[in-house]
Amino acid sequence: MWPLRWAMPIKHKNILLYPDLDLENDRKLHKSKTYALWWRKAQALSRQGFKIAVSDFLEEHASTYDRLQKHDIADFFMNDRILRKITPKK
Repeated sequence: MWPLRWAMPIKHKNILLYPDLDLENDRKLHKSKTYALWWRKAQALSRQGFKIAVSDFLEEHASTYDRLQKHDIADFFMNDRILRKITPKK
């Protein structure tokens, strides 16, 4: 059954997904294959009433090393790089 029953309690919540990084690209979306997969699933859930979006923050700010390591949002927070990118300079 799609969507799964366990997902129903969050159906009317705003959901923001942060896909892991990947080095391989999806030709249609010009993003990583992982991003494209999550984006397609989010679109399917959106058609069923879910309020869901996929962030491309990691896609836009990742280095090649990050992609090779298949980093995720937690890796960026642990390395503090995300905070330096979004915090205004004094």
